[in-house]
Amino acid sequence: MLLFSFTLKNKLNRVEISKISSADSKLVAGAVLQIQDADGNIIKDKNGKNYEWTTENYAYVIYGLASGKYYLVEGEEGNGI
Repeated sequence: MLLFSFTLKNKLNRVEISKISSADSKLVAGAVLQIQDADGNIIKDKNGKNYEWTTENYAYVIYGLASGKYYLVEGEEGNGI
């Protein structure tokens, strides 16, 4: 689990999240990641969709995530860990 926090005022923010192998520094596909609040609830986007995804060989990009404290939680591990 990774805790991250940020505060931006009057700006649309952009967050890129990738999983990278510690063995060879390459992107790891197949890991299930979630962004959760302090109570363990999965954060939802403005359309009500959970911030939960399976990693690919490129970064997952989030636009407009509200300022606050979040946890990046891995459910299932990906390939090549």
